[in-house]
Amino acid sequence: MYIPGVQFLTEPGSDLVVNLSPTERVLGRSALFCIGEHRCSPRDPWFEMGGGPHTCPYIGFMRSAGVLRAPADSKAQIHTPNTAGFGAVGSSFTRRALNEVGEHSEWIAISPAFLAELAEDGVQAAGRWNGKDFPTPFAPLSLEAFFAQRHLVEALSASACPSDLAFDEYVARLVATVLRDAFRFWNRRSNPRRLPRPVCEQQRVAIVESAKQRIATDYGSNHSLASLAHAVNCSPGQLARIFPAQTGFTLHEYRQHIRLRMALQLLRETPADLCAVAERLGFASHSHFSTVFAQRFGMPPSRFARNHPRRLLNSMLDSMDGSLQNRQRRMLRTNR
Repeated sequence: MYIPGVQFLTEPGSDLVVNLSPTERVLGRSALFCIGEHRCSPRDPWFEMGGGPHTCPYIGFMRSAGVLRAPADSKAQIHTPNTAGFGAVGSSFTRRALNEVGEHSEWIAISPAFLAELAEDGVQAAGRWNGKDFPTPFAPLSLEAFFAQRHLVEALSASACPSDLAFDEYVARLVATVLRDAFRFWNRRSNPRRLPRPVCEQQRVAIVESAKQRIATDYGSNHSLASLAHAVNCSPGQLARIFPAQTGFTLHEYRQHIRLRMALQLLRETPADLCAVAERLGFASHSHFSTVFAQRFGMPPSRFARNHPRRLLNSMLDSMDGSLQNRQRRMLRTNR
């Protein structure tokens, strides 16, 4: 298929074919995976064009907040760093900007044969999966997996990636972990205690998407439950009840996770001014920010800001790799 401006990348002896737009660049690749970065301003003609049809399955990781993605065969959703995006072969999407930031994201393109192997190995928590299509284009992304993905991208951007074998093993575990988490969420959503009426479900989705948009585009503000509920035209009790069911996060978790994930980027941009970063993210103080950051990422923000990606490489391969393996062991014990 010829698409003006799109480059098709192939790897000898591999079934991985990646279509690359002018707003994307490759950070690392092998016969099994291709890691890429996408940057696009809302004023760029490629922004509203979206992406696809995709020539391989992929998982997308958002770094900016405030993009509305509309998959061709699904409803539009706010795509933030809290959510992983999933695309099958042949899928496509359009997008709309909710602010002037535009889109900054990364993605992992996956060999179709490797994805089929994951299905055979039972990567999903329950149910059947054909190893090709995904139940929905979005699912919650754990903070551990997000942090591991960020370390990987930083190492690749700094040309600090080790051997192809280490690269493939790490990405394979990351992909398996993200998919296991996603299937736990999808399977829970597909087996509710009672089926909602279509009209009520549409109203719930609209309420949750409005709340997500307000949080994503203004995550530095300390919204109260009452103010958020008033803004999206529902009661506080209803919003607190339906938001976790739709997103996999409580309202507080959703805002806190966006803040922490955005912190990783801000600390790279302004490493010397932690107080300004804490204030911009909406934390009560520098000490509060440092405490929360250290609790979730295992290191204070000052240490993360000081370390160059090359010096973080060993922790990426050892500490974070161990974290992903421990997470997989916990999930296996839970599913027994």
